[in-house]
Parts: sequence; structure tokens; C-alpha cells
Amino acid sequence: MKRVFGWMAVLAGVAWGGNALAGAAAYPGKPIRLIFPWAPGSVIDALTRSMAEGMAARLGQPVVVESRAGANGMIAAQQLIAAAPDGHTLMMGNEGSFGINTVRPNATYDARRDFTPVAHVATTPLFIVVHPASPYRSLADLIAAARKPGARVSYGSIGVGSSSHLAIEKISLASGTPFIHVPYKGSAEVITSIQGGHVTFAYNGGLMNVHEGRVRALAVGSARRYAGAPDVPTVRETLGGDYDEMAWFGLVAPRGTPAAIVERLNAVVVETLSQPAFKEKFSALGFDPAPGSAAMLAGKIDRSVSGTAQIIRQANIQLD
Repeated sequence: MKRVFGWMAVLAGVAWGGNALAGAAAYPGKPIRLIFPWAPGSVIDALTRSMAEGMAARLGQPVVVESRAGANGMIAAQQLIAAAPDGHTLMMGNEGSFGINTVRPNATYDARRDFTPVAHVATTPLFIVVHPASPYRSLADLIAAARKPGARVSYGSIGVGSSSHLAIEKISLASGTPFIHVPYKGSAEVITSIQGGHVTFAYNGGLMNVHEGRVRALAVGSARRYAGAPDVPTVRETLGGDYDEMAWFGLVAPRGTPAAIVERLNAVVVETLSQPAFKEKFSALGFDPAPGSAAMLAGKIDRSVSGTAQIIRQANIQLD
């Protein structure tokens, strides 16, 4: 009887595998919805839409980017979780939105448990930027100004617990310097706030705003100077230590999405981002296309959650 049951299990597994492969072969059967958890108008918004066009050409179905900004990505994530795990709903995310939304006291999901990693997409260094006419010429200038009695040196971020918030908190802890945090809904709003003189500086990804003269870069968070801005010193050059902040982005699907569909999507993303035209477009905006496996993305999500929890404890950040 055990032998019969064993063969039945094998046959059942073969049948299931055949169905999964058949489903992947027929996939996609309709347009794909790609949820974007930030406000439109940012550099990563433009790159996501460009990637979606390349994916659509290879999948034979439209890939529609849908902005669902707010709550540091929680609104978008809830929509992804509620979607059918059939590969027709995806979400772009980053280290900030994955990490903070898992460790919040009122978290309604866990990025490690409730998402299916699909592909690592890109990285970008974070730059400390100020108004082009700012009197501050270096990170050391900002730190010195913030240490003066009664100083109100403020910085904008894309939300409490976001990568741009936590990265500055690390600088604050390392230098023993208090900065005033002003959260916004998206990076475009942060840049507008700097231009309007509402905040002193920000930690912002991408080089487009620097190249176009909207802001001036004082430092970069990467371990070494960035090739696209070789004259901008690193944070390490001021603070020492092992400071290394590179923003990264990845594509996820709802939990339970079949492995065969994930493999198909991953192959499409890798092929799309490996094209010279995409590499050139990404690089011009200060992003590095870094297509990677689902396992690579899973590891980064896990490290983001643990790293976020650590800095929140150290900086005593209050989350709602």
C-alpha cells in the first residue's frame, strides 16, 4: 500500500508540475498591473515605466504602471497582497518600504512572508543635496551648523522610516549631531521643498536633479566615490567608519505566485535591463541596472528588515 501511495504521490507531483508549466507557457493571459508605491514624477518612476515597456514587448501583454503613493508604500503593498497570485499583479519596492513596513508596531504584513520576490532591479547611491545657492559646501559644514546653539538645520525625506530618513539618522548617530526631520510623500516634493528653502538638505537618490542644477551634491553615501559624480566626496571621508548607503529596488509578486511564473518574469526583467539602451538610460540618471535573481532579492529584503529594526532602536525613532 505504501508503494502504491508513493507512486500516486509521484504522479500527482508530475501532474501538478505539468499544470504549472502549462500555466507559465500561457502566461500572461491579460495585461499586467505593476503597482508603483510612490508619487509620479520621480526618476525611479520614469525608469519603472521604461522597464515596463521593455517587459511588455517581451511578454506580449501591456505592463501598466499604477501609482499608489502614501504611507511609505503600505497602501501599494496592501493592494498587492489582496491580488490573485497569478503573476498579473506586481509591485516595485525598495529597501525602505520593505523594511519599515515590516517592523512597524502596527504592521499588517511581513515583507519576508507576504511577498514573492521576483527580481532585483537596480541600485543608486544616495546623495546629500542642498539648494544650489546654499552656503554649505560640505557635509562637515552641515554638521558644524547643526551643532550651534539654537540651530535648526532640517532635512526632508520621503517618509518616517524611509531609506532617506534612516540614512540621515545613521549620520546623526555617528556624528552626534541633531538634525530636524521633515517627512514628505515623495522625492519630487523633497526637491521642491529644498528649492523653496523649506528644508536645508536631503538625502536623495539619482543624479538627474544634480546634473540639471536643481540641487547641489555635498556627499555621497556609497563606500567609494560614484563614477557618475567623481568630484563628490563620500560620507566616509567626513565621518570615517564603514558607512555605505546604496538604495536598491526590486520587483515582487503576491505570496503563492507559482515558481514557473516567477522564473519567467525574472528572465524577462534580466533580459530587459541588460539591453545597452536601458543601461545608458539608467546610468545617465544616476542609477545602475542590477538585474538579479529572486533569491538575491529575498536576501536583501531580509537584511533590510533586520537593519531597519536596528537603526530604529538605536535612534529611538517613534513609529505610528
